[in-house]
Amino acid sequence: MKKLNTVFAAMTLAVVGTANAAQITSWNYINEAGFTDFTQTTGGSVTASGDATPNGLLGVPASTDLTWGEGLTSGDVVINGGVDDIQSSFQSASPVLGTVVTNGGLEQGTDLFHNNWVVGTGDGLLIGASFLDALQLTATELDGVPYVGPALVIDAPTLGFEISFLETINGVDYDLSGGFTVDEAVLDDTLICPDGTLNGTGVNLNGCADIFAITSDTTDFDIVGGNVEFSGSFILDDYEYTITTVLSGLQLITDTACVTIGLEAGCIGFLTTEEMSNQLVAEFRIDSELVPVEVSAPASIALLGLGLIGLGGLARRKK
Repeated sequence: MKKLNTVFAAMTLAVVGTANAAQITSWNYINEAGFTDFTQTTGGSVTASGDATPNGLLGVPASTDLTWGEGLTSGDVVINGGVDDIQSSFQSASPVLGTVVTNGGLEQGTDLFHNNWVVGTGDGLLIGASFLDALQLTATELDGVPYVGPALVIDAPTLGFEISFLETINGVDYDLSGGFTVDEAVLDDTLICPDGTLNGTGVNLNGCADIFAITSDTTDFDIVGGNVEFSGSFILDDYEYTITTVLSGLQLITDTACVTIGLEAGCIGFLTTEEMSNQLVAEFRIDSELVPVEVSAPASIALLGLGLIGLGGLARRKK
């Protein structure tokens, strides 16, 4: 994997640069991620709510939730699980606090949910959003022993990316006349949806899936096992630490879907099924290896490149 190009500010730590280098074997972490802006159709009434950054890691106000669309009422055909007047939404599960062990397994980051309900267009629709993601690490153990001393805190560079979004109109599936009351279902299984695949099958099982894509210039990525992975590294004394983020659900989407929302073919995103909550799972791990370097005490540490728990992107790169 490629290392990121972001550079940390130099730091001085008393525990680094000693005769016997110590490995940080455990960290506490805080991950915050949220929406800082959005765009909508003319006359829209998208609402932003929830505090995504109670610890201030993002540096600006950010919301956990964006909500849009005109809630509908089921008629003869039940939609949205029979819940009337429900709106579609994005939800960030921020903040996430936990502990991560060096050279251990994956830990939870900030998941993103798209609650994709059948909605009317009367109140306008979401068409885009800006999103920030930040991670703070605090060392808690050195060589397996509880760390006692001045706080050893690392703030990763804040990642930012833009969301392009298409709320598909499923009028072909539902008669939305009469105040958006659903009177009948007419699932047209001959329709080609905006993603270029057939309606009524796969992700389009309940009607044409919505299209979510991200753009950014902060990181490169790999596609591993159908998921997006990206990584960054930094050096503390004689150890190089690599943080790898795994985003389950985010992937290369169809070229047709990319072009439909105004992006180049080969974009990154995910297609979300109608009438259900769709989850983008974010996890990360920290790996470390000994890389002897010549330092003085106290050491000035150049922390190189780090892109964490976020939704990156994400220039296309074939393995």
